[in-house]
Amino acid sequence: MTSPSYLDMLDELLRPGIAGLSDRFKATQVRFVASCQQVDGGFGGRQGNSDLYFTDFALRTLAWLAPGHAAFDRAAGYVADLAWPPGNITECFNLLNARRLLEQRCEGSSCSRGSKTSVILNAAKDLGRSNLPHEILRCVQDDDNARERSPSGIAESAAWRWEPALLIEWLRGHLLPSGGFARFADDGRVSAYHTFLGSLCFQLLEVDMPAIEDAIDAISALNRADGGYAELADQAASQTNATAAAVGFLVMHDALPPEKAAATARFLAKMQSADGGLKPHAAVASGDLLSTFTGLLTLSSLGGFHEIDAAGVARFLQRTAHPSGGFLACEGDDTPDVEYTYYGVGTLALLRVLAAEA
Repeated sequence: MTSPSYLDMLDELLRPGIAGLSDRFKATQVRFVASCQQVDGGFGGRQGNSDLYFTDFALRTLAWLAPGHAAFDRAAGYVADLAWPPGNITECFNLLNARRLLEQRCEGSSCSRGSKTSVILNAAKDLGRSNLPHEILRCVQDDDNARERSPSGIAESAAWRWEPALLIEWLRGHLLPSGGFARFADDGRVSAYHTFLGSLCFQLLEVDMPAIEDAIDAISALNRADGGYAELADQAASQTNATAAAVGFLVMHDALPPEKAAATARFLAKMQSADGGLKPHAAVASGDLLSTFTGLLTLSSLGGFHEIDAAGVARFLQRTAHPSGGFLACEGDDTPDVEYTYYGVGTLALLRVLAAEA
């Protein structure tokens, strides 16, 4: 499998919109994201402690706005020091996507040959399972201490977590007999979101997802009469984010019939609330930034951008942008975080791209 990944194509789609953002806006968002980096190199959410989930979102945002930022080297040490195995499908995806972003940074001129990012990634490619240490060596953030640390020790730590065969084996072990992935290890129900993430993991590892036809059938069965998709089979109501995940998965595997796509676009357009954002589901009165980004992105892939009020989305974005940097989850929220900053920057870039194409 050598075609561009879904995530690479997303970055390519948004690239013109990112390029058109003002230097002042970019600098403000980069300052906020960088301020969320912890002493161990990871990034924290609202609780402050480093977390792989928020580290992934921070790196995604920095890759858009400041791909040469020094935060990448510090984050590489944090990622290399993570425990094995991943706790769930989300962690597996975050790990693989962090690797993708760190590799992209090293493909540019900003990653020096001796940097921690370069040392970790190059060795992760070279070391095999037989070379793995019995104990994981800790990567420190201080450059002087890093020079005293054995580069091979740092590299082996990364190889332990990024050995493709180990991750493929782990993923296959979490596939449900019916195809797809569940939210939790003890939950036998197929999840639209986690199946989408699992499929992205296989794509990032450049191997085909096993039992793909079964997974396609399981996700297709989550389609509801209103055109949307539920997260789980025993849920009656369609949800914006589950719909985005289901459509993303089905489009990746060329399994979304045109008539289904049109109905889904109509469902998503109806999710726009009076505040301009998209709602997570019909029973909620107001929009949130996560649903706005995933819904707008899905509408764009279905050719349904014209069905929403783009100016309303822009007004919603303006009200969720924090004056000192970062984005809020919704109106009434008072604390920005790196996850919603990713959605805010992504939505703004997408609006610019779609407006240019209209």
